[in-house]
Amino acid sequence: MKLMICGYARHGKDTVGELLEQALDITFDSSSMFACKLFLFDALKVKYGYNTPQEAFEDRGNHRKEWFDMICAYNADDPSRLTREIFAQHDMYVGIRNRIEFLDAREKGLFDLSIWVDAAERKPPESGISNTVSKDLCDIILDNNSDENTLKRRVKRLAACLR
Repeated sequence: MKLMICGYARHGKDTVGELLEQALDITFDSSSMFACKLFLFDALKVKYGYNTPQEAFEDRGNHRKEWFDMICAYNADDPSRLTREIFAQHDMYVGIRNRIEFLDAREKGLFDLSIWVDAAERKPPESGISNTVSKDLCDIILDNNSDENTLKRRVKRLAACLR
């Protein structure tokens, strides 16, 4: 099973990925960390003085549009290139932000189910300059507007359905 986990910045995508990883015994890597290790760190380390991919990853929020643009450029000749590379190593792609990449991957059948993590009642939406994926594209909307225990319960129920 291949899962696409989508949503705005800071809405809980990685948390959902971690919970599904535990519940379903499947794997994921944050798309930002995956891309960082693959090519972003090398491209940005001198510009920002990063010493490790982890350091670059932790600073990604300060350069969100730049990261988005660089991933778009990486996928320019093949919109689902990064998707295929992530799914070659993991069961979940957590954090896709490009509508073109998402639609190309869906059309090619690269994932089985897409989940939108929604915390819009407690966190602002992300600007369209760094995320063009929207919840209407996804198969399931997972509400993350409550507390962590509620999210854990919802993910546990979702995982039971996916087994």
